[in-house]
Amino acid sequence: MPLGNAASQEHRHTILWVSLLASAVSVATVVARVVYSGQGTYVFLIWNLILLVIGVTVVTRLSRRKAVLLTLGVWLLLTALGLVPALVGSLFARQFGGF
Repeated sequence: MPLGNAASQEHRHTILWVSLLASAVSVATVVARVVYSGQGTYVFLIWNLILLVIGVTVVTRLSRRKAVLLTLGVWLLLTALGLVPALVGSLFARQFGGF
């Protein structure tokens, strides 16, 4: 069922605002990490993700939107998997009288 012009325009505005909010949260997170750590090494995270999206778009010939979703999904999955050892260690430390 195709959307009418007004509904389509409203849908685009919603997507734009959600995207802007997500971008602001991402940039704020990077800024907070830089301030907290005192190192500028995290600044290039955003640039690396942008380059990765461009590469995924070119290689897979997906639309930009799908390439962004794929890239961010894989990045979040790998980040979550990277945090698993720290979470397991924290649980064991609490259970056995550590921190």
